[in-house]
Amino acid sequence: MLGFLSFIVNYAMRINMSLAIVAMVNHTAVNSPALNYTGQDSIADRCQGDGNSDEKEALQGLQTIHEQDGEFVWSESEQSLILGSLFFGYITTQIIGGRLGEILGGKRVLAYPLLVAALLTLLTPLAARVHHLLLLAVRILIGVCESERSFFLVHSFWNPIGSHAGTVITFPISGVIISNLGWEWVFYIIGIVSLIWFGLWMLLVFDTPEDNPYMSDKEKTYILQALGTHNSPEQRKAQSFPWKSVIRSTPFWALLTAHACNNWGYWLLLTEMPKYMKNILQFKIEKVGLTSSTPFFKMLLHDACLDWVSK
Repeated sequence: MLGFLSFIVNYAMRINMSLAIVAMVNHTAVNSPALNYTGQDSIADRCQGDGNSDEKEALQGLQTIHEQDGEFVWSESEQSLILGSLFFGYITTQIIGGRLGEILGGKRVLAYPLLVAALLTLLTPLAARVHHLLLLAVRILIGVCESERSFFLVHSFWNPIGSHAGTVITFPISGVIISNLGWEWVFYIIGIVSLIWFGLWMLLVFDTPEDNPYMSDKEKTYILQALGTHNSPEQRKAQSFPWKSVIRSTPFWALLTAHACNNWGYWLLLTEMPKYMKNILQFKIEKVGLTSSTPFFKMLLHDACLDWVSK
């Protein structure tokens, strides 16, 4: 169960910005021809600055829709950078995270980065109000902590997994939270839930079935035989990685290319679909969250069906 929750909190911290940014940005201000946009972060900052009377009047008029529209005047390019910044950090720890998990044990290599990501998630609203560049830095650091390679290492010793549940749960709930409490609470609630998960994970989870002192030998044998995991943790740590063979492998490069193309479409949907639903289709925020989760709910069902067929 905690393994299942680990994927939920991991994906929740990744994708929370995709829906929250819809409520954070003042789209009327960004698209207003009356504004000579200079990259300031919020309407309040613009109103306090020096500008011509027409600009101030336009900005003061926009204050009246402040609660319906967001508080940040970020251009489309700045919004795209904020949404994509997580992946600048995410790409840096893919190989390192998996290998460290093999050597040190996936439990801690997974848990401590997610603890840092949870704390950074709690600081996200503050960072956004200070400056969008600080928000960029926070999202990059969350990406560094969000490499899921250790996830698969730990789960490979315990149970089969699926990662779409986090998206299916996060989008609809985030829409309700934004509508009733405000966009900041998306980050606060996800951060708090992630901290609770961290405490339970460190207390109750072990790297492998062999490490669990509360399991019977019969249970351990059943899990190991079901997963085909027979070599000891010491043997796994001692194994060297065949880098040369992998680099020279044609199937590896074919798989890498296919995976990259798949992820491009997958993450494009995750990051851009909520904006499209809100800005183009003019959906309400609750409907944006629910509708944006639909493709991933179908993926979840598809995974379950394929798992059943394969057995």
